[in-house]
Order: sequence, then structure tokens, then C-alpha cells
Amino acid sequence: MKPIIVTSDLHLSGDTSAATVRDLALLMRANPGHEFMLAGDVFNLSWEAPGRSAVDAVVALLSAHPELARALREQLAAGAPLTLMAGNHDAGVISPEMRDALLHTLALSSDAPLEIAPWFVRRGGVHIEHGHFYDPDNAPAHPLAE
Repeated sequence: MKPIIVTSDLHLSGDTSAATVRDLALLMRANPGHEFMLAGDVFNLSWEAPGRSAVDAVVALLSAHPELARALREQLAAGAPLTLMAGNHDAGVISPEMRDALLHTLALSSDAPLEIAPWFVRRGGVHIEHGHFYDPDNAPAHPLAE
């Protein structure tokens, strides 16, 4: 198993602080070969106009932040896994069209190691979860609870 770097709750949008985008790109470039787990709420799709698709919003965000698009492309082109998990503010990333749209936007083939997952994944004995199900202000009943 490759080393994993987990980040979440960046809440990126078209008008996101350039420093946040720059720091994520720098983190990715400083850790080649690691799997990057973007564990939910990476994008703040809840700020998008009603009816705008998650795919359109994410593609527009990458166009607005080419430095981030380059870092994602470099990560995947090098064969290093990238996992994008849905959170409560970017649940639309789980849409069936998202993976193909991202790969097309990043000019990568379908065999790039990009995984799009619901709010949790497991790597061996490690469970990584977005966590909004544990927030008493936002949590619906956890689907794994008895």
C-alpha cells in the first residue's frame, strides 16, 4: 500500500483563496508517489447556482485554478492514485459523469488511477471517512449504526 495523504474540507470554489489552491498543489508536488485522498468537501458545490451540475462546477473550478489542474494531472499521469470522496458540501462529485469529465479536463486516459467514492473508503485496515455523519449539527442517522 502506498503512503496516503488525506485532506478535506477545503471548500474550494471559483473565488477560493489562491493560497489554499496553491498550498494543495504544493503539497501534491512535494509528495510524489503518495496516494492523495481528497476526503470530502474539497469543493463547495453548495454555493453553486441552483440547477448547475456538479460536473460543470468542478470543471469550471479547475479552469479557474490551472495550478491545481496541473497538480492533479501530474499526480495521476505519474500513476499515483487520487481518490475523491463526496462530502456533504460536494455530494455531487459522486455523479456517474464526474470521473470521465475530470479525466477529459485533465487530458488523461480512462486508466488513470482516479477513484471517486462515497463518503468513506478503506485501505487495508484503515477507514477514512468524511465525517459529517458525526457532526451533531449536520448528521443524519449514520447508515452503519445499529
